[in-house]
Amino acid sequence: VPVYQTLKRMTPLPAMALDYVLRGRRFSAPVCCSVLVVCFGAILTGLGDLEYNQYGYAFAIASCALQALYLVLAARASDSRPLSSLAASYYNALLSLPLLLFGVAYERDSLFAFAHWDKPRFHLMLILDLTLGASLSLLLFMCTLVNSALTTTIVGNAKAVATTIFGAMLFGRVGLETLGWIGVGVNTAGGVLYSIAKFNERARKS
Repeated sequence: VPVYQTLKRMTPLPAMALDYVLRGRRFSAPVCCSVLVVCFGAILTGLGDLEYNQYGYAFAIASCALQALYLVLAARASDSRPLSSLAASYYNALLSLPLLLFGVAYERDSLFAFAHWDKPRFHLMLILDLTLGASLSLLLFMCTLVNSALTTTIVGNAKAVATTIFGAMLFGRVGLETLGWIGVGVNTAGGVLYSIAKFNERARKS
């Protein structure tokens, strides 16, 4: 969990590249440097990972690219026709529905055989999970439409810092040597530098 979360924090790099290619957005030198620091920290973490798994890393990198594309396309859709975060979440849910139905059909035997459908505790946790997922989606779109896809990915890094620490504490088995933990620190510092760069930019504009 800690290593995955740190690798996921490379998402700002593809977000910045896709924002430039798809929307023509340009970024200041301090912003670009802070994103490079974030990615450098993630690379150090990978070098210090004692339990390197190529498939796990491939999935983490694919997740970075897809999340970046997801947010940039949401911002691009808002460029052509202004959308509220609620409307963006609604359209996203509609577009996701065919994939959800396909997954339900594919797993139908397992779903029917599930032994806990009659347990109130399961229904409570399911409703809680759905509520958290819907809230996360809404807040992601809100942050992206108000700020930018890049800012959303950087802000997500703050969550990843907590997940990295709690993941190390709760799961115990963390195969990181000293270089890996230095990478986690550098990655976090990059997020702080980005916040400072954006604050200075906004201060100059105002």
